[in-house]
Amino acid sequence: MKTISLPPKIIIYSKISQESFPLKTSDDIWRLEIDGQRLLIKWTTYNFPDSLKLYLKSFILHRLQNRSIATVVSGDARMITQLNKEQLNFPFEAQEVILFFNKIKNYSATSIFKSFYKLALVRNYYGFNSETYQKIKEFKNSTTSPYSNVFLRQTYIKPNELEKVYSIIHNKEIPKNFHPLRDNIIVNISYELAPRRSQLFSLIIADFKVINESGNKYYSINLPMSKKRSSLKLEKRHRKISSMLGEKIESYLKLHPKNITSTSPFFIENGKKRLSVDKIGEIFKLQMREIGLSISLTDMRHHLAQSLADQGASAETIAEIMGHNSTMPARAYITATPKIAEIKASALGKSQKYGELLQMFITGEVIDEAQAEKDRWVQGVIGDQYIGGIGSCGLPNNTVCSKNPVYSCYTCLKFHPFKSGNHTEVKLNLQREVQKFIDISEQYGQLKYNRPISQLENTILAVNKVIEKLS
Repeated sequence: MKTISLPPKIIIYSKISQESFPLKTSDDIWRLEIDGQRLLIKWTTYNFPDSLKLYLKSFILHRLQNRSIATVVSGDARMITQLNKEQLNFPFEAQEVILFFNKIKNYSATSIFKSFYKLALVRNYYGFNSETYQKIKEFKNSTTSPYSNVFLRQTYIKPNELEKVYSIIHNKEIPKNFHPLRDNIIVNISYELAPRRSQLFSLIIADFKVINESGNKYYSINLPMSKKRSSLKLEKRHRKISSMLGEKIESYLKLHPKNITSTSPFFIENGKKRLSVDKIGEIFKLQMREIGLSISLTDMRHHLAQSLADQGASAETIAEIMGHNSTMPARAYITATPKIAEIKASALGKSQKYGELLQMFITGEVIDEAQAEKDRWVQGVIGDQYIGGIGSCGLPNNTVCSKNPVYSCYTCLKFHPFKSGNHTEVKLNLQREVQKFIDISEQYGQLKYNRPISQLENTILAVNKVIEKLS
């Protein structure tokens, strides 16, 4: 097994201030404040074996150099705290780790622990083996992933709430004093671009652009992509803003200290001190509370992403506008869009809106089994499930129906449903069948245009009509 030693110190580079921050690895307390984030790890408070503590330190150093400090602060450091609280024996046993996962019920901590174990395994550290890793790797959280809640609901700020927000930023009298104007601009930018707090924190004076063309003024902001880690430099995206916001920013910059430069922080307090990430969030919430709302900057981001999805934007477009590292959250918003939900509800026969369509579907007369000859009883297969004894076909004995049994029967006047037929079973099997089509169609972005789904939708509605008749 590999013997490891930590470097005496590492240098963490800030993309925002362009400064370098040293971290002495021999210190009992690791303390860093970079890009609005504060990291504090007191290693003496953890009751780990010396070898495990060394491995965890190595992991944190790796993460600091390959992830944002926000990820280390909000995820990695918390995982270590939880691990210390549960006091797992080292070397780790797979079953004990899985019990740990089930107890903490935290998707992020579980994923981070798996990353830690994988890194230790790759680096050939003592006490880590591939058999244990495979077992914990296969563990699936019973709790939801970070974006699962988006799949379960439409993320909206109500129209009347948006009107209240708009009333703040559209006040004809632009605040004349520095702090009220700064706070109003934070709300205005959040309304138009829905950035993260860290993106607002990262803004500098040079990010604001004014273009004069043919007597007209156009405004834009180079918005930092604070979670993009693909390069050492802070990536920025050109975003247009309204003339109303642009004029406010022009007035705001005139109130800045006279000796500022193009690289000075955009949002400041107490002279030239950069406004902290937490303070930016507090200012926004305070502005919302003053108009009776409980809305955060994150809520504004959810609303913008959901609105883009509802307008038909692709996952790639939403990810680019929102500054996501992957399309996973964007696909969550697309899946949750009301239009898609409406299609699903309709296809599965669960939408109240389509209740009136039931009147369009007419079968033959509902009868008892004894009234029909057995050789005319309808039987067939839905998916892989045999269905029989649901009704009788009214076509002449020497006639073969050209349509698919069961699938087509409930929309046919020649079909006579049995009073004793298990029509609910037919409906459930049809819904399982249509769900398969929905899953495949969503995967390839063809849900709106899938003909089999539309046809099955009509059949399910017709089955509902028969069930209602017999109830």
